Amino acid sequence: MEESLKTNNTEAATSTQRITSKLTAENATTNTQQPQQSQQTTATSDGQDTSSKAIDNLQLVVIEGFQVGRGVARIDPSDIARLGCQPGDIIMISGGRTTAAKVVPSAIVERGQQTIQMDSKVRQNSASGLGERVTVWKAKVSNAEKVTLLPLSAGTPIQESDLQYITRYMIGLPVTIGDLLQVGTPGSAPREFLIIGTTPATPSYALRKKRSTGDLDAVIPPVMPQPVTATEAVVVQQGTIVKAQARGAAHGAPGRVSYEDIGGLGKEL
Repeated sequence: MEESLKTNNTEAATSTQRITSKLTAENATTNTQQPQQSQQTTATSDGQDTSSKAIDNLQLVVIEGFQVGRGVARIDPSDIARLGCQPGDIIMISGGRTTAAKVVPSAIVERGQQTIQMDSKVRQNSASGLGERVTVWKAKVSNAEKVTLLPLSAGTPIQESDLQYITRYMIGLPVTIGDLLQVGTPGSAPREFLIIGTTPATPSYALRKKRSTGDLDAVIPPVMPQPVTATEAVVVQQGTIVKAQARGAAHGAPGRVSYEDIGGLGKEL
């Protein structure tokens, strides 16, 4: 009898251990799944929060930029995300005039300050100076089928070989009607060109006047061009046709953009 009782007690203990072990494994699995579900919920919630933070435009202060890159503007990566952009996307920059640029992240030391650094030509085309505010937003951009240039500086007539060189120089460059372009062709000094036409056509962004005071808020608030078109800027591609128009034939060019509309070719601020 004693041996029978010992055997029964041993079997009961073993059964209890097995049940306990099984429950522990199930609980471990349940506990493991719960944090994963919580993490997934948090990630989904974070994704929604990020999406809800996207905004139409930002106002940034222009600061000095060194080796920014051709046709490039540098801003804080967080501002890039807030605009709904990725590095390398095209943005519009509106100061005294509106132009386009490729956006890339700024250096770490420049972040968190609501600033923008621009290529000198982009800054000139946006008619903005150091310390001034500009408005930026994600561009509605198309690939350029054709771009028409008007030579502004004196020199020999533009040859076909010059146009081929200029086209190669412009590949990847975002442009709008009214932009200035400076290109040095082989064997000659850099020449200035005015972009007087694009296909598809962008708006003809003209120079807006500024008040005489130097106060930041005294600059006429930059606004998006009205009406907003399907294409705000175009990007020159490998197959884009680039043509140069004789200066005497500029009358009646799309938008009638003139040299004076850009504000001259003097040294930008």
